[in-house]
Amino acid sequence: MASRKTRFANNMSFDSNSLQSFCQELNLPSQVLKEAERLCSAYLHNMPIQQPLYLYISSTLVAATTLKKFPLNFCQNLLKTLSNIEDFFEFFNNFLRQTSTDAPEALVVISNYAFAWRLYKKFVEKWAQLELEEKQGHSGVGTQLRDMAWTIIALKRLSTNSNDLVENAHLILSVLYIILQNLPETVSFANNDAFDFLIKQFNAESEQAQEAICSVEGFIQGMISAGLLRISSEKTIFDGIFSEYLAANMLKLADFYISSLSPLDISEIEFLKKAQPRTPVKHTRQRKNNVELKSKRIISWDNEPETDIKSKLGDIPVQSSPYSHAFTPISSAMELNNWLREVYKKTSLSQIPILLQEYDSLANFSVYAKIEAYRNKLASIQLDKENLPSIIQETSTGKDKSEHILKLYVYTLHGMIKNEQKRQGNLSTLYSNENFHQATFACCIECIINAYGLNINFDQVLSIADVSVFEFWKLITTFVQFDGKMPVALRKHFRDVENFIMNENAWSMQSPIRQMLVQFVTECKNSSGNPIFNIFFKRLLSHTAQKLVEITEQLEILEEVKERIWELIKTCITEHSDLLASRCLDTIILCSIYAICKLFKPISFKILIENFSALYPAKEHVFKQVAGAGDIIKFYNHIFIPRFKDNLSQGTENMKNFFQSPLRASLPITSPSRGSAFCSPKTPYLTPRTRKLWASSEGSQIIPQKKGRLISFDDEPVLPKIEEVSPVHRNKK
Repeated sequence: MASRKTRFANNMSFDSNSLQSFCQELNLPSQVLKEAERLCSAYLHNMPIQQPLYLYISSTLVAATTLKKFPLNFCQNLLKTLSNIEDFFEFFNNFLRQTSTDAPEALVVISNYAFAWRLYKKFVEKWAQLELEEKQGHSGVGTQLRDMAWTIIALKRLSTNSNDLVENAHLILSVLYIILQNLPETVSFANNDAFDFLIKQFNAESEQAQEAICSVEGFIQGMISAGLLRISSEKTIFDGIFSEYLAANMLKLADFYISSLSPLDISEIEFLKKAQPRTPVKHTRQRKNNVELKSKRIISWDNEPETDIKSKLGDIPVQSSPYSHAFTPISSAMELNNWLREVYKKTSLSQIPILLQEYDSLANFSVYAKIEAYRNKLASIQLDKENLPSIIQETSTGKDKSEHILKLYVYTLHGMIKNEQKRQGNLSTLYSNENFHQATFACCIECIINAYGLNINFDQVLSIADVSVFEFWKLITTFVQFDGKMPVALRKHFRDVENFIMNENAWSMQSPIRQMLVQFVTECKNSSGNPIFNIFFKRLLSHTAQKLVEITEQLEILEEVKERIWELIKTCITEHSDLLASRCLDTIILCSIYAICKLFKPISFKILIENFSALYPAKEHVFKQVAGAGDIIKFYNHIFIPRFKDNLSQGTENMKNFFQSPLRASLPITSPSRGSAFCSPKTPYLTPRTRKLWASSEGSQIIPQKKGRLISFDDEPVLPKIEEVSPVHRNKK
């Protein structure tokens, strides 16, 4: 395999002989070869080769089959020589998207492989932090111990089949602790208290760490009983395993591990043969987007008193950088896990806090009854496992997740009421409000889903709690502020949820927000409008402005043009909110950028989409699945432009008059003509002003030309045809 990789690593041209050579060495059937050739050709048709050929061939072969008929050890034989697993994982996901390949089994294998590699890097980092010292003349023992530790971790992972971050972090901690307690005489560890040292290094909770260590000790004892590990004596439990019999035990465990793998399992001990990943510096920041913002501007959520429909884009308050906190996935998961465990310990469902008991009496309400009602609701979900899987499945500790949700609900309710009471006094009316309790319940469900990585999307959370998206949004700020110890990563998750609401969920058919927006705009023309919805509206403007700044940052668009784009987007939101129905706000932003730039310095949809995809990966539905149109170009030509072509085509001189009134209360709403919105009543051809705004050479529709009548944009880059598919609502985890 290594020679094969060398043979193709620097080859930047593709031919079927290369692919055929791989298939023969891996003993793959001929139908896999045919499918692999088709997929690779489809990908390379639109995407030039920019990576080593091995990435293309590996991705193609994994995607070319259902992975159910692979020969033994196929995956590890194919993937074990990859030098950069993370690059391959990113490339493979892009490969599936570009070829529109539905390969869930393949994606699971590659996802597992990527997780295992990241876990191995974390293991190497933690091992380096031990700073073990070897006696002179005994160099290499430390490396053997490291390899033995990872082999035990790989075997334990094979038996549990779990990619839970917290569970695997405790697994690494446990194995390191056991080895530190049984070091050979030739290796020393400077710290006298290994347990305390590891607890601090992993930010772990003592009791949970002890449970994990006991589990791993039992696992190792099982291997001793099975004859897989040799010990010196029975005076101590693991005597000799990591000292005099270290090399022999390592070989035996490695052989047993390889023999235990299924065709779809990845050999994680192969990582030991790779060049060791660099140990990250402790202050390493999260990986940023591939394309960095020049200005590093981001909307400030906490200081926007003057943001309204009259605000210019440049006037909206911003802060220096969106990357103000440093977290790794494991450290974030451990912090959230510790916070939740502390909540569970503090909270009793049989004895609620005194403050809640007092409000129960004042508001003629019963938290106990509410707890029981929510418990029954969660239990009833068992009857709908097909649509709502694993919401109450047992955790690794054997506890029911529904009990965790209910304890968090009581803890959250008490914290929020306590904080709000200091500011507002008596809260009996709020306390007895059903929407308030349902929104609190929904926030708690979302928190547990985030903590355990459950496969339940946001719409399902709202359905379980029986609450509207607007009521949920109203509680977000209060929820993330009720406890000063709440992990920052969890607060960020709820900000991400808020952004998802602003961009997509608010405009779904089930959401009341669009109807509320129409009413709010009408009220604002005569009065101040609903004060609560006004807060949402300011948030919406801030979110939209942030997106516009980020998307246009790399396009070198003049500030004056950005302001015109901003005015058009605000007009869409306030006067043409029906354009948002069942669609994404991002789609409206992209169309607005394209339309205004047509009047200044045209930018093709291809460039816009490439730039957008670099900033926000895995959001193809924004331009591929647009409700009522199919793709973004058809939506722009057939739906978006008819609303604004009369005004936009007047030219830049009259643009200021068109956008003079923020809500355009004095101007009638432009409506498309009956029949075709793109044809003059006297001719089947496009009018000159419509032709100027039309995304002509990028669409898949053939537009009739008439010499001397129409403006040509034939020099524009051609966007590859976007397949027209039925709209699919985004499923958010």
